[in-house]
Amino acid sequence: MSTERRLLVRSIGDVGAVVALDENAAHHARVLRIAVGASIVVFDGHGRSANATLVSDGDGASVRIDAALPTAAASTRLVLVQCLPKAGKIDDIVRGATELGVSAVRLATSDHAIAKADERWERKHARLVRIAEEASRQSERADVPEILAPAPVLDHARAAPSSARKLALCGRSGTRPRASSTAEIWLVVGPEGGLSDRELAGLDALSYERTSISPTILRVETASVAALAVARLLTADDGDR
Repeated sequence: MSTERRLLVRSIGDVGAVVALDENAAHHARVLRIAVGASIVVFDGHGRSANATLVSDGDGASVRIDAALPTAAASTRLVLVQCLPKAGKIDDIVRGATELGVSAVRLATSDHAIAKADERWERKHARLVRIAEEASRQSERADVPEILAPAPVLDHARAAPSSARKLALCGRSGTRPRASSTAEIWLVVGPEGGLSDRELAGLDALSYERTSISPTILRVETASVAALAVARLLTADDGDR
């Protein structure tokens, strides 16, 4: 749970600059009951953060930048390729993935997925971005993960750089992942029905490791977050803890 009063701003100026808050940040300031003159932390969603002071509230709310803060970036970049689950579950997955420090969530269509990408994606995307922003604020991240539009799972998986560690979650049929030193991990998680034989063969061809993290059957929203936690621990060093 966050111990700081934090607000997301669209840009952080130089020390002494006065930055206007957008509607969402002003709303959070009211919800948190931040009074004019109070000290807070602001972050821009791209890795920068600063100590600041609320200098005005209401519709014209703004903050003064007092001092830049150092940003401790995780040593390993995590990318989640998440096949679309049933409605509602993706909200929890994006929230948990954000808390665990994922850099990007690539939503994917797949052979066994019940949920489908449709023309309402733009509205859904805006909601998921807000969820990621709020999870970043609460978990004291200075950045916000990118949420990418749905595309076939193999298309997203193919975008991983050759140097990345590539994992595909396969229920109980995969092997336990081993620890290694890598700068980037890509994790593919299927929908409720799992990945199809065609998709698994395609992932094999792309050098993804078939991975298992539990001897029991997990719900997709549990599997995604648990697998990300395992992936983080595979390469965790003192800078990640």
